[in-house]
Amino acid sequence: MFVLKAGKVTTPVKTDAMVAQLDDCQIGGKQGPCLDCMAEGTAVYAEDLARDPRWPISARRPPGPACAASWPVPGGEGTVIGALNLYARFPLAFGAVDRARGLVLAGLAGWPCPLAEAHDEELRRARTCARRLSRAS
Repeated sequence: MFVLKAGKVTTPVKTDAMVAQLDDCQIGGKQGPCLDCMAEGTAVYAEDLARDPRWPISARRPPGPACAASWPVPGGEGTVIGALNLYARFPLAFGAVDRARGLVLAGLAGWPCPLAEAHDEELRRARTCARRLSRAS
């Protein structure tokens, strides 16, 4: 999963070394299906990364995944805060049902993020208030 925080793309969740290599390849090369998904806010399906003309760097990707699907993870107020990414070792791996399920999962993945950010902001405010109160006494 790619996450956009403070204008920087990170991959806090990696399920496999192969996934980490492909994510790093996209971030380092500044191109790939996952980055396009986040930039455009739409699902992106690459049925064969080695032959896809949209991302020439993908042909030089690390060995492993041949197919990628990426869905935008919605944040609050119509923003995109990340991308849920699935990779497969074989081309044409994700059918219409798989892509529909990915869309649902990406939508669900976005729900807790604004809540977590609001919680963090409340904690910062509480700490600031506590510091001010302790200085005043």
